[in-house]
Amino acid sequence: MSDPRDSEETPWDPQPGAPSGEPSYALLDAQGDSDAQGDSANEALETSPRRPGGWNYWDVLFLLLFAIPAHVLAIAACVGVFLLFGQLSSSEMELGSLITHAPLVVAVQFVWWGLMLGFIYGVVSLKYGLPFGPAIGWRGLDRPPTVYLLWGVLLAVSVALMSHLLPESTEKMPIEDLFTNRTSLIVLAFFGVLAAPAIEEVVFRGFLYAAVERSHGALLAVLLTSSVFSLLHASQYGWRWQNLLLLTYVGLIFGVVRARTQSVVPSTLLHAGYNATLFAGMFAVGDQILTG
Repeated sequence: MSDPRDSEETPWDPQPGAPSGEPSYALLDAQGDSDAQGDSANEALETSPRRPGGWNYWDVLFLLLFAIPAHVLAIAACVGVFLLFGQLSSSEMELGSLITHAPLVVAVQFVWWGLMLGFIYGVVSLKYGLPFGPAIGWRGLDRPPTVYLLWGVLLAVSVALMSHLLPESTEKMPIEDLFTNRTSLIVLAFFGVLAAPAIEEVVFRGFLYAAVERSHGALLAVLLTSSVFSLLHASQYGWRWQNLLLLTYVGLIFGVVRARTQSVVPSTLLHAGYNATLFAGMFAVGDQILTG
């Protein structure tokens, strides 16, 4: 007489060793008596195909394709609002001057990243039905927040020291056009410390990292996300190879912290501490960096 267990549906069990909250699964197909089931299950975990646990490279590609029209839409919407505001307030706001207008730049970034985060949320929670926070890597801290903030300060100091070892360039960087006055610097500092780290870490070390790590491991995920992170910021620094190298180094540190802690919260705090130190240095230098 057949064993009634043979007719039961084969269960899906989490893969041993998978980080908490990471939806990685393997098919268990163990039959026989209780003594033999353990060995059969271990063999099945090694040989059976994995169940898709979340978003993949196609979703990342769609995000990249979405980013282009989203950026155009953000620019058009923000420029239209600023021009309308200029007309209502009878102030002269020419289109050419808006390009380097810090409040507009920050507004565009907010709208653009907001659209990107909305897309990511739709993929993670609506398409795959996963809880957004845990799935993206927004988990608790293993150390006090001040530890990671301090590491961010030390990272900024190390970047400053490394920059002195690289050949200097006298060419003006596009990002310098934003530092026209102290008000612009304050606006950019608030965005760069309070908003940008969390947004960028969710996109790079949350969404992109997880897709690569599930398929090819943490090492490639760290290398790829740091490279994309560097390229995204390259235009701000005039595509100087020195800055690209330093940005890649910074991205690698963020990625390693993400890989070791299995959370984007530590890398976010590290990122915030790093940016805060950079802006503190700019305020210390003062009028030497202001172009207006």
